[in-house]
Amino acid sequence: MNKISPLAIIEDGAVIGDNVEIGPYCFISGATTIGEGTKIEQNSSVYGKTTIGKNNHIFSHAVIGSAPQDLKFAGEDVELIIGDNNKIR
Repeated sequence: MNKISPLAIIEDGAVIGDNVEIGPYCFISGATTIGEGTKIEQNSSVYGKTTIGKNNHIFSHAVIGSAPQDLKFAGEDVELIIGDNNKIR
């Protein structure tokens, strides 16, 4: 059973696994896939084509999947894939 705050914004198309927790004021893009058992704490944002594996813990105020910080980035399509059992702060 998922525990998703009614204050979270989740775009249509996002795929959310079982037993996922999403805190208040989170943003989840429509191109995101979240694996089972993952917890995303308040005020975090997941952008773009992002795949998050199982049993991850994303702490508050994290921003993942946005444009790379590499100065050579020229707007091309990017994808972020996160495996299982990670802690992201």
